[in-house]
Amino acid sequence: MERWNRGAYDWLAVTSANGASAFADAGARPGAGRIAAVGPATAEALRSRGFEVELAPEHDFSGASLGRVMRAELSEGEPRRILLPLSEIADTVLETALRDAGHAPDRVTAYRTLPAPRDPDIEAEVAAGRFDAILVMSGSTAREVARRFAPVPSRTALAAIGRPTASALAEHGLRADVVAEEHTASGLLAALADAAHRFAPARIPDLIDDLDPADTEGTTA
Repeated sequence: MERWNRGAYDWLAVTSANGASAFADAGARPGAGRIAAVGPATAEALRSRGFEVELAPEHDFSGASLGRVMRAELSEGEPRRILLPLSEIADTVLETALRDAGHAPDRVTAYRTLPAPRDPDIEAEVAAGRFDAILVMSGSTAREVARRFAPVPSRTALAAIGRPTASALAEHGLRADVVAEEHTASGLLAALADAAHRFAPARIPDLIDDLDPADTEGTTA
């Protein structure tokens, strides 16, 4: 973080609340450059650590959307040096968009996303169709859902936090039955509630009650 703290970057672009926390925990100080966030949960995580967020997408909280709004904001003037503190498994959508616009994104691994240990009992319950819905919160989650649960029983709905996550499911041969238009945990809950009449009701209320909506946007992880 030494280069950020001494003002070597014009912008910081953060794509998750985890990234915001990791960046602050590494010793980054506010005021060294301008800041863009992928969505409201990420912006709130940054503000809670004293960072002022100047730019964020209005609706589509994804890396692609953040790339678009940053390209529009930076369309005039000299190329900018932009720090991207990302998960090690994040895709390259944001950095590619910025580089293609002539800027100099500098990607660093801010945190690592590790899958939870496999649970044979849960996998057996999913295979038996005892869950009405699986909430898929990111591209990395989509990969794990496919690895652990495919083929998903037809009676179990897959609910994706946004279209990038739905696309990640499709890449692994799974179809999202519900796709949130607002790429936040709250948006996913609302989309699932709207679609709940299409599914058996046994487990959906439990899943909604248990989900912590404090953090997750349609990240690139």
